[in-house]
Amino acid sequence: KLDGNLNDSSGNNRHGTPPIIQTSSLWLDAADTSTNSIQLGSGNVQTWKDKSGNGHDANQSAGGSRPSPVSNGLNGLQVLSFDGTADHLVSTTFVLENAHSIYAVAKSDSNGWGRIVAGATNGYYFFGNGNGTNNFSTFYGSGSWNEYADNTPASSVANASILGVVSDGTNATPYQNGSALNTKSSNMGGAAPAGLMVGKHQTGNNSQYWDGFMGEIIIFNKNHSVNEREEVEGYLAQKWGLT
Repeated sequence: KLDGNLNDSSGNNRHGTPPIIQTSSLWLDAADTSTNSIQLGSGNVQTWKDKSGNGHDANQSAGGSRPSPVSNGLNGLQVLSFDGTADHLVSTTFVLENAHSIYAVAKSDSNGWGRIVAGATNGYYFFGNGNGTNNFSTFYGSGSWNEYADNTPASSVANASILGVVSDGTNATPYQNGSALNTKSSNMGGAAPAGLMVGKHQTGNNSQYWDGFMGEIIIFNKNHSVNEREEVEGYLAQKWGLT
């Protein structure tokens, strides 16, 4: 017997989930309001649980730095609001491989730099807003960031969007609402160290807090084919009422 969140009596919340999503390396889903996904502390999000089954939960112990749940935030579903000044979460165990595919549903309320996800210890990679605008950008760096690639489309993230980037370990192509942007280098100078920052730059460096909301983040340590990418984008579009 399933409840309204598609959870059964054993707490399994994966009924009805497309098989490709079940192969993810990290899956953060704000729409799932159960404790299998969102755990609150003083009304804000203390833990955003990893629904992939890999245990890469994103946590925040400081009460003043926790994002806020917003019911009916998008398409009748809950989203998490990040305040742009302090809110962020950290997964200490997740490692992004050089070949990967990252997807998110998010909206930006600021035209400054802001990160949806980034490397937690050295900032090797960036997925969020860039160039002082609220346009979607992805960056990859080799050590000191002397070498990096940026991809900034004309389309703004001021409206909720499906954002993605697919990397084969050498080159990365970002996507916004299914449209490809400029493909550039994705060299990170080797696999990134363990750790993922959600909503902020790496610890102690330039902050770059996300100002806006996030609905879902799905990461695969795999270079997706066109069909695989479109399957994930289609799942997110149907769920969140986007194109």
